[in-house]
Amino acid sequence: MFRVAYCLILLFISTAQGSLESDFKQLKKLPADYRSFGAICEQVARLRLRKSYLPDQYNILVGLVYSNSKRVLGELDIVVYSKTNENVVMTAEVKCWKDLEAAAAKGRTQLKRFFTAMKNEEKVYFRPLEKTKFRFSKRHFLRSKEMIISQKGEGPFDQNLGLTLKQLKTLRERLIKCQKQGQCPTKNP
Repeated sequence: MFRVAYCLILLFISTAQGSLESDFKQLKKLPADYRSFGAICEQVARLRLRKSYLPDQYNILVGLVYSNSKRVLGELDIVVYSKTNENVVMTAEVKCWKDLEAAAAKGRTQLKRFFTAMKNEEKVYFRPLEKTKFRFSKRHFLRSKEMIISQKGEGPFDQNLGLTLKQLKTLRERLIKCQKQGQCPTKNP
């Protein structure tokens, strides 16, 4: 019995480390700014979403600022849109916090604020934080589903990243170090 439990623990640890190493190998090729801790969570979320939203059919955008004529209303962490019909199929907030309940509540509040703005009569302007030729408008979000994503752990989330908060911090530190050594591309802020 002890031997089986020990083998399962080793398998769990090696799987988590394998995922961490795989994530590092993929992310070290992409220019990103990891000064904000949330950036690592958003980039790992993009990796996970590529399994459901295949890159030949969908684009996954990290960071979409939306505003009215007076001020910035908010920013979406992840927007997935179809390459064929250009409709947004999914919008997500990614929250990697110690307090998972508070993280989920914050993410749901942000999504509610966004979809309220989409229903409002007022004109909304969109500014993607990554390069894209796609020009967003309210109509693109009519059938978008909502998702809240967080680190591995117990919480009211639609998806977890498969890495603990500690593993995400380690991954971020490795990527920052790699960038400082000039071995990984950086994103100019």
